[in-house]
Amino acid sequence: DFFLMAGSSTNHSRLDALTQLHPSLKQTLESQLYIQRLLDVFCEFKKSDAYQSTPINFDFTSYQIQRVDFDFETKNWTGTITKEISPYAGKIVKFINIKLPLDSYVLTPEYSNQSRVDALKKTEETREFINDLASIVPIEKPGIDIYYKYGDSRVEIYFWNTDATQCFTIKFKYGSYNFF
Repeated sequence: DFFLMAGSSTNHSRLDALTQLHPSLKQTLESQLYIQRLLDVFCEFKKSDAYQSTPINFDFTSYQIQRVDFDFETKNWTGTITKEISPYAGKIVKFINIKLPLDSYVLTPEYSNQSRVDALKKTEETREFINDLASIVPIEKPGIDIYYKYGDSRVEIYFWNTDATQCFTIKFKYGSYNFF
């Protein structure tokens, strides 16, 4: 249960004890506690041939769903890019959704904003994370909603145009890698 209490001093004691038994685990486990891991998954996704050949724009004539296989740390994973038009908050909205695996990133309360439910704490590290994700968003000066859903094991980022008729999402959630 030490993963659930990743920010506590009790957890660090357990982590230290565990890594003394298995020293090779320390670096692996520590890397899974930092949001940089999600950015690493995102960067590998962007390098894939399928992503490189997929236009990311609000022209909805090109495709509805695109499967993107990519490698990350010796495993093959699948992300998806979907386009859909849906009613949302009384408007018809065009959505581009990118769904990526969390890999073995461990959501911890350390990144939760305690003053807002399901919000990401604002730090230099999380600001860099969001700016790197925003680099592919086809919306000029988007509004941003960020959800760090610790209890649901999901991280969701929504980039909105000014009149909220276009939304670009990047969602990280648990999934398994491709075994074959």
